[in-house]
Amino acid sequence: MSLLPDLKTTQTAAQARRVFNTILVELKLDVAGLTKACPVFMAQSALETAHWNSMHAWNWGNIRPGAGWTGDIVQFRCNEQLSPGKWTWFNPPAPGEPGYADPRHGSSFRGFTGAVLGARDYFGFIQKHYPEAYSSALGGDSGMFVHGLKQRGYFTADEAPYRNAVVSLVGGFAKLVDTPLYVPPAFYWSSFPLMKAAAVNLDIDTSYANLDLSHADESGEAYHDGD
Repeated sequence: MSLLPDLKTTQTAAQARRVFNTILVELKLDVAGLTKACPVFMAQSALETAHWNSMHAWNWGNIRPGAGWTGDIVQFRCNEQLSPGKWTWFNPPAPGEPGYADPRHGSSFRGFTGAVLGARDYFGFIQKHYPEAYSSALGGDSGMFVHGLKQRGYFTADEAPYRNAVVSLVGGFAKLVDTPLYVPPAFYWSSFPLMKAAAVNLDIDTSYANLDLSHADESGEAYHDGD
């Protein structure tokens, strides 16, 4: 585990969509699936990172390292709602919130050295720890996506304003004028060399192809709380 420099890795909405589409293609979504799911994931990520203006070290969801995390981390000043109406600020290196044995919780977050690396972890984390939310996002249901995150502790803020913010953002991202970065799954998985050649023209990042997305069975956390 290494402590990465606290750099803000800002992205535009168009750049975020390209990265997210790359991961969703890897997850074998078809065109219809991309159209429904991508705006939902983008909306939640945008809310967590102030429209990617406050994204640190390519952490698309402000995900905590958790007790079993073996990857890199980044530390920055942040606040968290520890109880209704009570927000607490943590300054690096914060010793951790009350009730947590792992001292890396307070101001520490997962850190990555590239956009796709961070996005792959974001999608893998939600898929593993928030399966109901993940399924709702794939179906384009942003309200149930947020509800699923809340039920399993992704965030401690009140659900209604968080949900309303995500739902309101989805419409805008769905209207993004951008070339769909889609390659038919059969083609993608049958011949990676051909896929890589085609990706040059589609602006798809394939640098992640040989990387392992799996992690130890950590109890990772999101920005506000998480499991």
